[in-house]
Amino acid sequence: MAATSSVHVADHIRSTLFNILVDPENDNQKDTHLTSILKFSHELKLYSDEKANVQNWIGHLNQCLGATKTRLQGLGLLAVIIDQCSTQVFQQHCASWVRLLMQILQSHDSIEIIHVASSSLATILKIASDMAELSRDLSTNHIPGMISTITTLKPQLQLCSLQVLSACLSNFAGPCGTFKNKLENYLVAAIQSSSTNIALAACKCYILLPGVGGGGTGGAKHTEAWDQCCDKLINTGHGILEQLYQDVETESYAAVSSETVKLASPPETEPHRSTCLLQQFEAICTCVQNLLEEDFPVHVNIPMEGILTMCCRTMAVTGKMLTHRLTTEMTLLSASLPALHSAALSVMTALISSCRGHLIPHGQVINKLFIQALAWTHTDAAGKQKPYSNLRLGTYQCLQTWLEVVGASSGLESVAETLVDQLLQDVRPQMDVTKLSTGIGESIISSGSNKRGKKSKQKGQRSAGHDVSVHPRVNIYANSDLCAAALKVLRLMFLRLGMKLKPGIHKEVHEIVVPLLLQIQQSHNAPPIPYSSGICCEELYRLLLSCVLVPHAKWPAPLHCAIRIFSVGRQDMCIQVASTCAEASVICTNLLHPKVPSLHSSISLAEIKPKAKEVVTKMPSEMMLSHVMIQRDTSVYKQSDGKDAVEDMDTHSPALITTPEEQEVVQYDQRKQNIESNGSKSGKHVNESDSDDDDEDEQEDSDDNQRKDLKVDRKRDEKVGDENRSAPSSEDLPPEPVGESGDAKRSAEVRQEGDGLDEKGESKDAREESKPSGEEDVKGGKGKRKREEEPESSVGKRKAPAEEETTEELSSMLSTFVDSYPDSD
Repeated sequence: MAATSSVHVADHIRSTLFNILVDPENDNQKDTHLTSILKFSHELKLYSDEKANVQNWIGHLNQCLGATKTRLQGLGLLAVIIDQCSTQVFQQHCASWVRLLMQILQSHDSIEIIHVASSSLATILKIASDMAELSRDLSTNHIPGMISTITTLKPQLQLCSLQVLSACLSNFAGPCGTFKNKLENYLVAAIQSSSTNIALAACKCYILLPGVGGGGTGGAKHTEAWDQCCDKLINTGHGILEQLYQDVETESYAAVSSETVKLASPPETEPHRSTCLLQQFEAICTCVQNLLEEDFPVHVNIPMEGILTMCCRTMAVTGKMLTHRLTTEMTLLSASLPALHSAALSVMTALISSCRGHLIPHGQVINKLFIQALAWTHTDAAGKQKPYSNLRLGTYQCLQTWLEVVGASSGLESVAETLVDQLLQDVRPQMDVTKLSTGIGESIISSGSNKRGKKSKQKGQRSAGHDVSVHPRVNIYANSDLCAAALKVLRLMFLRLGMKLKPGIHKEVHEIVVPLLLQIQQSHNAPPIPYSSGICCEELYRLLLSCVLVPHAKWPAPLHCAIRIFSVGRQDMCIQVASTCAEASVICTNLLHPKVPSLHSSISLAEIKPKAKEVVTKMPSEMMLSHVMIQRDTSVYKQSDGKDAVEDMDTHSPALITTPEEQEVVQYDQRKQNIESNGSKSGKHVNESDSDDDDEDEQEDSDDNQRKDLKVDRKRDEKVGDENRSAPSSEDLPPEPVGESGDAKRSAEVRQEGDGLDEKGESKDAREESKPSGEEDVKGGKGKRKREEEPESSVGKRKAPAEEETTEELSSMLSTFVDSYPDSD
């Protein structure tokens, strides 16, 4: 219901506006009414509805286009209807609109009307190219006659004809192929026009010529035409430079090809010769730049070295080379150098944007061009626009593109010190230095004969000694664009290069940026030139943020200063600057106070070590570091042949141990196992008849230090073991072997407990076999058994051969298992 009512409202508005427009009583104010109607139509989109009845409007605008007095009114309505009408309406009236607009182009109307007509015709051609049936009709019946007409228009209408020609070449390239040579001659003459707008429009049309006509298989013909066009432009540029630098160059450059663009010969007299050559070179560079930037329907090979050579040759001649030559030609060449270098930098910027990483092998040459261009154009001018400012601005823009495209691969770190010095010269505030003179020296010299010198003061004129300097005229926004570009390049250098820059560069930039921002914040009414501009202040704050984000390891970031500076900057009068400071303040606050705990632990190993040892003594189910510690449990089980064997319950690798606390726990576990193994071996050697006393002493000495570290832990282990089994009496203990030390004895006890042996050295499983089956109680999944201790009558006797074999087998397997661990110490 709401949609229906809105349609009725739109119909009512259209009918009301149409009645106002065609009412004869409003002829005196028709232009005023037309302006309001066009504004309402554009805002309300009155003709965009598919069901809208716009036939009365189209009939009225066709009638207006046919009459001389009302053509401007009809063109205004046509522009609105073309933008909003449906596809069906456009297809129905497109051909008639094209014929009416071509009649206007050939009429004697004013340039304003013809310019509006050419714009509407270009828009119609662009829309019609997407409709297959309409595109075929225009290609066959209208495009050939249109090209013939626009190339013969009056010179005053050349800009309008180029606008229509560009639409034809872009959207109807196929039908334009038969006119390629004619169009090339027409465009070559147009690019040499003294009018900048006409020359630029002609350059945009010229680079479309390689895509006209048929492309052949896979677009091979278009690729070949593009290569030929690029080679012709490069060779033509070298030819112009040869004429400009004929008395300056010391090197010769080989031509890329023999074909050139057929430009008019320059005059022989100065200054017309230099002016003509400069215009031609700028036009050629604009064509090369457009050729690199515009999309092409097929893949092409860009001659990087040829284009880069032309740029290097252009920028090889500097103003300092021409200062000692005061001829007319050299003076005019010196005045033309900034424009020549700017044109070459525009080409190099387009080349960098197109080739990107493929230019990295030529990075050293490109960097030298930047340094050279900035070195000879440096000047000081406080409160005034600097000379060569456009050239330096073009250099900064090209340098910015180079950093954004290749980043850290640019190789700028090799020339960073020189480059930063040049950048800081445009960043530092411009100070006006005034030299005061009292004129005392001149008075003394003039009064050398002890006579008062005559006053040289005349009416309306003061003497030189008492002149009062008048403040020069100052532009507080002078060089603001240059300063902003230099700051942006500095910021990109910090973000892209980062640690590659030397710490001295970080220090120098910090010492300039921080005090400068404090000075700006303290001087609200008169900030230093050119920081009255909000763009410069914003880039300066962004540079400080980059210094905080990418500091050098040997020079700290100004984080604490930056937080305070950004906090004050949020109150800046410029909204953009305040917004930038607010964003930077949030970033710095998060750096200083992160939302998550730090990855670095502040707990020392001295605090972790007792806890780690305590964890080792606990059962595996109680361990908190189960994912770190390598828990290995051995259990004795019976094989089919009745022999004991050791089963490894956990075979995980300790490669996941990474933190110092985890390493401390594992080292303690390994050290304990090594001592138990060594102690058991030494006890075994004492019990055997063929033991060697020297080997035993050496083994005990090597383990002496480790035993001292584990005395306290061993006592705790014994206490835990006593709780799990009843303590035997002194009568049940085996006699201490002769020559065995107390430490070796205790080590043997620890080893027996780990190997499943009791205090007498017997196998616990062997003792279990002698018990009735009903008394055996197996607990858990780890092979632990709960037994009742029985008194043994054969205490202190030598083990049976079977028991010794079992003990030796268990000791050998346990030693192999312990030795498989890497030595953590």
